[in-house]
Amino acid sequence: MENATDASLLPWAERSLAVRGFATPNGEDVGLAVWGAAPHRYVQYAVGVFGGDGPGRSGMDGQMDVIGRAFVRPLNTQGPDHPRVQVGASVRYGQRDPKRVDYDLAPITTGQGFALWNPGYVDALGRETRVLPSGGDLALGLEWRVPWGRYALQGEVFYVSRDTRESVRGAESTNTERLGTLSGGAGYLQASAWIGDWFVTGEPGLGPRPTEVYLYLPPHSKRVGFEVATRLSGIFAVYEGASRGGERRVCSRTGDGGSCAGTDLRLFELSASGTFWKERAFRFTVEGSVYFTPGSGTDQNLAGTPETLLHGADGSELVGEMSSRFGVTF
Repeated sequence: MENATDASLLPWAERSLAVRGFATPNGEDVGLAVWGAAPHRYVQYAVGVFGGDGPGRSGMDGQMDVIGRAFVRPLNTQGPDHPRVQVGASVRYGQRDPKRVDYDLAPITTGQGFALWNPGYVDALGRETRVLPSGGDLALGLEWRVPWGRYALQGEVFYVSRDTRESVRGAESTNTERLGTLSGGAGYLQASAWIGDWFVTGEPGLGPRPTEVYLYLPPHSKRVGFEVATRLSGIFAVYEGASRGGERRVCSRTGDGGSCAGTDLRLFELSASGTFWKERAFRFTVEGSVYFTPGSGTDQNLAGTPETLLHGADGSELVGEMSSRFGVTF
């Protein structure tokens, strides 16, 4: 739902940690999709094929991802008497050819770009080892949304299993040290309230569909609203670098084969924002976020904060950011 919502319509500077960092780390992709709806839009669906490699790398390995999503609104009617409660599910599956895919697995970052987990390390021999996609890539999602008056509560949960390989930098096309897997769950819960006009931006999750084209704003259009939102997001994953074979297991945090038993990736994000909307054409957002990586700098968690890099196990498990975004859409 969140990934199918245009970024210009989100009350956030970036998508949630669970979505951008784990479920759909490549964000947008090039492909072909069809969609439709049952009468009164009780059921809506979309399915398509996409390159799977992300922006700027479309179809580099000749493989395609299949993506599908459907949701149902059991209370939907032609009138405004009932809230548009919805529940839905989504799936993505694709393959990455190890002979042709030479780009790194996407890091898990804060909204401003600091890598809380960067999938790579320097091993005991001083070699820079990279983690790359290789093999199957499966993602499953469940979504729900309950709007009521000027309020809305929504959430999503995901399961991801992403095959990987590790290779020494500079020899990605000829060298594979080990084959592994990144897998686990993620999700977010979001609550929002409106002051002034309600839901100025419309409904989330409908995607960039060319069903309504506005070449100009109608003269009578004066919808103005202020949206307050809060969001809790988390990732509960495991990275096992040699789970599918290859050289002996190596700690992806230290590059040491014997001193690191940890494989967990645990990250949390708590955010709050306020956004002024003038129709969909103008927005200004102020947002604050706190990221929490429990046990960072130790065997308990492969993720870490800036303080972890500076001070190791003595570093802080928290990092905060303030962001603002001004947007004009036409």
